[in-house]
Amino acid sequence: MHIHWVLQKNLVNNLILENIKQVLNENQITFEEVFVIPFSDELPNIQTQADKYVFYGTTTLMLNAYQNPTYRKYVFFNERTFKMDNLIEKWGNKMLNFGAKMITTNDFPNQKFEENNLYFLRPNTDTKWFSGTVMNGRDAQIFLEKIAQNTNQDNNPHRLHDDTILINAHKKIIKEWRHFIVNQKVVASCKYLQNGQKEVDMDDIPAKLLEFVANVCAIYTPATVFVMDTALCEEFSENLEEDLPKEKYFILECNCFNATGFYQIIPKKSHQIAQNYDFIKKTIVEICGFLKNNEGNFIKKT
Repeated sequence: MHIHWVLQKNLVNNLILENIKQVLNENQITFEEVFVIPFSDELPNIQTQADKYVFYGTTTLMLNAYQNPTYRKYVFFNERTFKMDNLIEKWGNKMLNFGAKMITTNDFPNQKFEENNLYFLRPNTDTKWFSGTVMNGRDAQIFLEKIAQNTNQDNNPHRLHDDTILINAHKKIIKEWRHFIVNQKVVASCKYLQNGQKEVDMDDIPAKLLEFVANVCAIYTPATVFVMDTALCEEFSENLEEDLPKEKYFILECNCFNATGFYQIIPKKSHQIAQNYDFIKKTIVEICGFLKNNEGNFIKKT
């Protein structure tokens, strides 16, 4: 079976791209590089005929492949399954933003914020038409007003006709991790944030965290191949007599593999030099192995 990778050569971290190409070459997996115009609605011409394809790049490449009738079935994405409201429905209070409000542009004028409180806002979709952000109530109100004003003029294809925004009170996060998952199995994990600062570490992966991820994947997965971000947070008891913070793992979000970045370690120890490469290798080998052993359309419908 001929599996062919289509790699975006612009707007992708060069070190990551070189590692991906090295893994593909060493495993005799063919690939081609394409140039992608940001926010365009055209898929670059694919030169190679193959049995199956894997696209890797930005959201623009992923969406254009997904919307192409020939290549759609090779993209690990479904507009519905990756939406936050679906993930919250499936996983409930295992999601950090369980209980968040979902509002549309029609609701913006009626949305009230406490001016000095902090809020987290992000699109309901996984297409990153704006990045998830934390801001105070005053700035959040201004932000929503700008979105409402620009709705009719906004031709951003990443919106996918969904203006729904998730709003929740800001929650303190201690650490964040990224997990690459293939057929319900975690194949590679790394910590990427600690106390609000970027800190990439592939050794700080607690067994309890991996157990948590395995358990939620047994309940539901939005795609056969996807990326899950998790967090360790402080959770306070509702019992006022037990007001000490308790640490707990939560799901932050899930992302389409075809448009999700790998984090890179800046090596501080000798063994870390090879970790970036090994992390990418494990992910690519597992994905290709899964594709070789499974037939059909890989878009999950529910």
